[in-house]
Amino acid sequence: SLSARARLENDKRGDPVLRVLNSREWQELSGSRVHGVRRKLELIDSTGLPPMRVLPASTLYKPDVELPRSDVAPTVDAREALENRGVILFVSHRWLQPDLGLPDDAQHTKARALARWSQWYEAKHAARKVYLWIDWACIDQAAPYAGVRALPLYVAASNDILCWETDDYERRAWCQVERLVAYKFMATGRVPWIMRHGDPHVLCGPVNASSAIMRTEQRKLVDPASCELSNPATDGEVVEQLRMCALRAKAWTGGVDPRKLEFGKTCVDAMVTTLYDTVAVTMLAPLAPVVRRCSDCGNSDDERVEMTNLVTNDDQQ
Repeated sequence: SLSARARLENDKRGDPVLRVLNSREWQELSGSRVHGVRRKLELIDSTGLPPMRVLPASTLYKPDVELPRSDVAPTVDAREALENRGVILFVSHRWLQPDLGLPDDAQHTKARALARWSQWYEAKHAARKVYLWIDWACIDQAAPYAGVRALPLYVAASNDILCWETDDYERRAWCQVERLVAYKFMATGRVPWIMRHGDPHVLCGPVNASSAIMRTEQRKLVDPASCELSNPATDGEVVEQLRMCALRAKAWTGGVDPRKLEFGKTCVDAMVTTLYDTVAVTMLAPLAPVVRRCSDCGNSDDERVEMTNLVTNDDQQ
């Protein structure tokens, strides 16, 4: 982890990420209007860090499509997504083949599940297009440090977060620092979407607007410093930088709440989503507690849509 002297030197030079997040302009920008998010993207550019790029979810809709690596991924500038009435979804996930340096398995399970979730969302909210921010496609994998350094800004400019939960998700430092950053800097970070790896229904059949059954489960925020890293020698310092950024920067939540944080006690209301085919969801829906209200944040499912669909009711200027 960073030494105390290194941290002081970083502060002395002025961390551009902290500087932007703590600036009055950033704090006053709307998180529910296109022009506000557009200006946030401009401020990200002003740091000299890589501009935010996102992957159209539609690129995953073909059969047997794998998650594309950054050098071949058909990503677009996040501003283009906004102009296309897009919803930007930040994907937090554990790589499924870390020893091989690959984010997915040989069956492309994650890519197929992300495609299915995005198709459901687009069916549920007509005229919306899902764009994914996922590290493998949206950070230069040949030189990832600059993109990783900008991660809090990318999270803060996203509409929502989807956590791909594996059995060890709660123990992984990268996963927990992403959840922490979303909690601090994203209005909907207190109610993250969840998909579970290994869910037997996740890849079954076509989906439509009624294909999801959701329920609320609480997740405690875990200190990333207490979690596991596959490569602590190379990743430990970066994760600590991101952790300290989340702890030092002002929370931005659209004025909803101050986002108090106490590791091991503060909880988020995770919206666990299970996707069924049309026939199955018709049979199971009466038996399942479909989420209509998040217990802590007080936002109904419909109100959440207004937070995440940032182009709604905008002046488009």
